[in-house]
Amino acid sequence: EDCVFIIKRTGNSGGKWRDGPCSARKSYICQRNSDPALPYFETTIPASGYFNFGNSSYFFIGTKMTWEEARKKCNSEQSELASIWNPYIESFLWLKVLKYEEPVWIGLTSNTNGESYTWINNRRLMYTNWAPEEPKHKIACVFMDLEGHWKTGTCNETYLFICEQHHGAFPTEAPQLPGKCPPPPENDGRTWVPFQAHCYKFYPAWEAWWQAAFRCSYFGGTLASIADLAELDFLLEYTRQFNKENFWIGLFKNIDGEWMWKDKTQVGFVNWRGEEPAFNPQAFRGQKCIAMNSNDGKWLVTDCRDRMSFICKTPKINDKTTKAPTNSTVQEDVSASTHGKYLKVVLPVIFILIGAGITACIFYRRRRSSRQL
Repeated sequence: EDCVFIIKRTGNSGGKWRDGPCSARKSYICQRNSDPALPYFETTIPASGYFNFGNSSYFFIGTKMTWEEARKKCNSEQSELASIWNPYIESFLWLKVLKYEEPVWIGLTSNTNGESYTWINNRRLMYTNWAPEEPKHKIACVFMDLEGHWKTGTCNETYLFICEQHHGAFPTEAPQLPGKCPPPPENDGRTWVPFQAHCYKFYPAWEAWWQAAFRCSYFGGTLASIADLAELDFLLEYTRQFNKENFWIGLFKNIDGEWMWKDKTQVGFVNWRGEEPAFNPQAFRGQKCIAMNSNDGKWLVTDCRDRMSFICKTPKINDKTTKAPTNSTVQEDVSASTHGKYLKVVLPVIFILIGAGITACIFYRRRRSSRQL
């Protein structure tokens, strides 16, 4: 007998229903009928036309406009095109969209930087709900279709749109630590992406694991290690943009059967898919390496000869500053220089004296032995 539970996560699976054994132990939600003696009020739309949900208020504009026109219209209402941070906001807005039976613009675009999709307030993607094979375009604006999925389109297309007034602070991101990413080599146009104490490059090219490791090394890094869930979520945000299913990471099994990171950091965090690798006998035949799935971030055990995309990682570099020499440092340098000159004179003299002593000793012994004969 199976029972149904709801998934509590921040990723794409958050809010979805699953079935499982009724004997499993989980948290639960209780429901009871309200007291019939209490007055009942129908939920109404605020007079301003905004729907409230969480820390935001949303307003649906029933006139089709281009993405930029929609943005300006929202700005005139002291709001912005809506950002979607989690599956709960997604579900709320989707239910409203169904009433209009039309796709709607949201505040996601790559038109501002031409490299990655970011929200209109310049925040990175923390949640996505792309339609299959999306995003299809490198530079585009994003709309939500009638199935709740996100699709890319030219920014000159016209759709209805959703404005948002956000109240309070935005969700926090992991802090960036001091340092900067190294400049890309002349023969590699991809820039490093900073996150906390490291920088990352994402290569959609298909390579075997050892070839990917060599390319990362050539560009001054290693195949990426993953230390915690925050780093995993960061990598997942970027890999989803390339429409590639799996990416090599730096985890492999050495000749002793131990899992190791290519950069020699300790394996303190894992995210295996299902029962891999502990209960999969096939995972331990031949040389096996690890790939990360770009849909859910799960790690897969696969043959190192398989060809797929990969992620490189390198530590940030600190800015080296030079200090003007002080009097004490100058005196130390002069003293060190003087001592060096003395050593250059004294050491040869010492070696000469030692050599002369050894020669005299040998000569004396030979002379003494000849007299005895």
